[in-house]
Amino acid sequence: MTPDEFTKHLIDERLRAVSAMKAIQADVEARGGDWSAEDEKSWDKANEEVDALDKRVKAQVALEERNRESEEQRAKFEKMVRPDGGGGPNEQSDEDRIRQWCRAALPNSDTWAPRSISFNLTEAIKRESRDLTKLTAGAGGNLVPTGFLSRLYAALVEAATVRQVAGNLTTDSGENILVPKTTTHGAGALVAEAAAIAESDAAFGQVTMNAYKYGQLIQLSTELVQDTAVDLLGYIAESGGRNVGLASGTHFVTGTGTAQPEGIMTNITAGVTLPTGNTAGFTTAGAIDALFDVYHSIVTGYRARGAWMMNDATLAKVRKVKDTTNQYLWQPGLAAGTPDTILGRPVFTDPNIAVFAANAKVAAFGDFTQYYLVRDVASVRFERSDDFAFANDLITFRVLIRTDGKPIDTTAVKSIVASAT
Repeated sequence: MTPDEFTKHLIDERLRAVSAMKAIQADVEARGGDWSAEDEKSWDKANEEVDALDKRVKAQVALEERNRESEEQRAKFEKMVRPDGGGGPNEQSDEDRIRQWCRAALPNSDTWAPRSISFNLTEAIKRESRDLTKLTAGAGGNLVPTGFLSRLYAALVEAATVRQVAGNLTTDSGENILVPKTTTHGAGALVAEAAAIAESDAAFGQVTMNAYKYGQLIQLSTELVQDTAVDLLGYIAESGGRNVGLASGTHFVTGTGTAQPEGIMTNITAGVTLPTGNTAGFTTAGAIDALFDVYHSIVTGYRARGAWMMNDATLAKVRKVKDTTNQYLWQPGLAAGTPDTILGRPVFTDPNIAVFAANAKVAAFGDFTQYYLVRDVASVRFERSDDFAFANDLITFRVLIRTDGKPIDTTAVKSIVASAT
């Protein structure tokens, strides 16, 4: 079975599991709508299978993309060092050079390897490669493989869902910057012939974008670093990217805005509050209507680019919801890499958004590219210390990123709030 055939097989299995979920609900509704313990157990099992297949599809797509990038890099490198098909056995690939930087604490390898490397995050994911910063005397201009940076950035995005949907601003340095934001829009009005036109200006404010620092220490034994079979690049990129992404991702959702980013849900405009009796889910018909109400509370231009965000537990409840024509509001993505949809718009999950509870902001809908801005300082720093854990014979790697996030256009996204009782 080819990789493409295997991916299609996983997608077909996911659709089968979704069909099983729909069949369970149809059977429950045919019996009057009362969910038995056995029904709930069958539903949860099918739901877990869908989630598991989601992860397998994403992993397979990521693997195929990684293999494709590796083949492209290998082909370009071979063309660079062996244009005539020849070349000697001592040529080094780009990844070998970076791996040698990872092993720079070992004897005879620190003659050229810098102690610190910084990458331009934005440029690195756009371009084939980028020079290492020459931070020490004699440091060579070694190339950074695209796969390393894209792997880091993919881990950041996976761990901080907001990055997938928000606007992005990248600066070369980390000083505070002022960004204009819209607080209210002006309005047009009917004007009689020769009458004065009333002034109706848009109101603007400013937000200060900071550069908060997130980092992680990664310690590896000298023995592990010496083992050339270990994918140190992949380990550091995924571990560092995932963990700084998790730390910043929490603040991108719930941050207070004081000494940390301001989260998307912190001061979000309330679109719809669910009617009484909906503290644990979309229990009543009025709660189901709320999905339509918040959808249409967003102006058309924003709605056309809108997306949903909610906790995965909330999405599990939405999967059971049907409209008045007996159609599910939630629809699975039919192609690899295509998100599921609610009312035709993509839905993203983030564990930091509140689960159902009294007065909880359980979901948001709108154009996040206009609503929320993520600011990154372009340099992602990787630094190595051979002395920090000298007594334990450990080599310490440090990953640092500076970033911030703030709501900009508060009219572009609104929330769904659970009832008080």
